[in-house]
Amino acid sequence: SLDRDKDISDELISYCKSPNPESSLIIVMADVDKNSNKWKQLSSIKSIEKVFCKRADREKLNIFVLSVLKGAGKTVRQNVFNHLVERIGYEKDTEMSLYSVGNLLSNLCVAYEDTELTLDMVDEIIPIKECEDRFGMAELLDSKDSVALYSQCHLLTKEPGVIAFLSLLSRDFRVAYKMKIGFTYNDIGASTKHFTDWSREELLKSLEILAELIAQSKDGSLPEDVIIPMAFQRILEVRKEVTNDC
Repeated sequence: SLDRDKDISDELISYCKSPNPESSLIIVMADVDKNSNKWKQLSSIKSIEKVFCKRADREKLNIFVLSVLKGAGKTVRQNVFNHLVERIGYEKDTEMSLYSVGNLLSNLCVAYEDTELTLDMVDEIIPIKECEDRFGMAELLDSKDSVALYSQCHLLTKEPGVIAFLSLLSRDFRVAYKMKIGFTYNDIGASTKHFTDWSREELLKSLEILAELIAQSKDGSLPEDVIIPMAFQRILEVRKEVTNDC
């Protein structure tokens, strides 16, 4: 792992020109000047499949993972590959580096002599990466995925900023409600793909619940660690009540 292109040594460049065929070298750099001589020398070496700068997007992450698996002589089916990438959790954890991803993959590859990796192998070696996802909660509420909601409740109650989170969730409900009563994108300057099949009553009651809990969080009448679970429980009860009434 290198901090900048100036840390690229002549010895590293020389090694990369003729690397050990039985090893995989992963170079992770935090900052790069693509006009520097060292960078140009390193990136022009044909034996280097990819060199990534800063955080990789999903396409580059997939290429990186495949290159590591290929270098270790491993094959993987598409469904297993997708599961592996999700389980690693690089996209959710902004503090995670490709260097850490490479270490996880190396652990997986050396754990089994089998050429083809399976779902069970991935689950056995790669720990579940749980990260709080404040921006994905509207989607979970919309899907009523109780297992995922419980997991996120557990993670979110450990983090500060309950009011900010509830306000963010309120925005989605507010936009959905305005769209439901006839406002257009031009009217409100926003749109949402969530809660489109919720009724006006469900959306309005959910907004009232969130406003009430935000107020209770501000005045300290409720402990912060119970507010988010309570919000999810009460909103899902509203959804259940209206559905049953129909």
